Amino acid sequence: MIELYTHPMVKFGLDAPDVASAVRTYRQTILDMEAALSNNSWVTGADVTLADICLMPYFQTLLQFGWTDLYQRDCPGVSNWIRRAQQRPSCQVAVAGCLSHSFYWIMNITAGNGVHAYAG
Repeated sequence: MIELYTHPMVKFGLDAPDVASAVRTYRQTILDMEAALSNNSWVTGADVTLADICLMPYFQTLLQFGWTDLYQRDCPGVSNWIRRAQQRPSCQVAVAGCLSHSFYWIMNITAGNGVHAYAG
């Protein structure tokens, strides 16, 4: 029997060896955004800017892998920001709409695997 190679990310989710530092970076970005969003509708002010647009794909990844606990439990400003971003037609087409079926298959395998790689 041939054993297929399974990428550690698929096998271990957030417990994958290379993921812990990336998750800490995500978490710090989320906390920085939460602070900025306490005074603004969008990351840098009242209007969507390039800063928001550049961040949207990163949060799409969190949504698709089911790793929303990184922000949902204690960052309401970020949660609201994501909802507003997802309502934008450009985000729906350029971010959420650009993924293949194979990515969704991988997402279903990894969703929920592993425990959080950050202490919190």
